[in-house]
Amino acid sequence: MCKQSPIILVVRDPEIRATLTRLNAAAMDMDIDPFYGAPELLVMLANKAMPTYTYDGSLVMGNMMNAAADLGVAS
Repeated sequence: MCKQSPIILVVRDPEIRATLTRLNAAAMDMDIDPFYGAPELLVMLANKAMPTYTYDGSLVMGNMMNAAADLGVAS
């Protein structure tokens, strides 16, 4: 029905990346870089008002991982 809501944000700013790293590591209760030193991050967001937001977001991320694998890039 063309109602997929996910959007992808590219994070290139080192300060924002550092904040996301710190928050993600704290959520995992670990003191590591959960992004393994990646210089850029992709953040996927979806509209919770859509009943399929979880599925749509998961499919976006899964398709990105498949595309990365096809290019020989680990994810």
